[in-house]
Amino acid sequence: ESMPPILRGEILLDRMGGQARVNYEQLKKDAMDLEIQIKQLQESLDQLGRHQSRGIESNLYNKVNEIQ
Repeated sequence: ESMPPILRGEILLDRMGGQARVNYEQLKKDAMDLEIQIKQLQESLDQLGRHQSRGIESNLYNKVNEIQ
């Protein structure tokens, strides 16, 4: 096995550096988009839960009136 060269203050140019930066920026944007989508889905889920609770309360109220 050959050991990688030891660098002492040398500048190492990476041919893929520019592409890595583009990929990083795209991943950062994707992460922000996913965070927004997660927030929207959480809000929708909370709203659905409230809607179902109101429906259940309404059904229960109607059933009580029906029984009386």
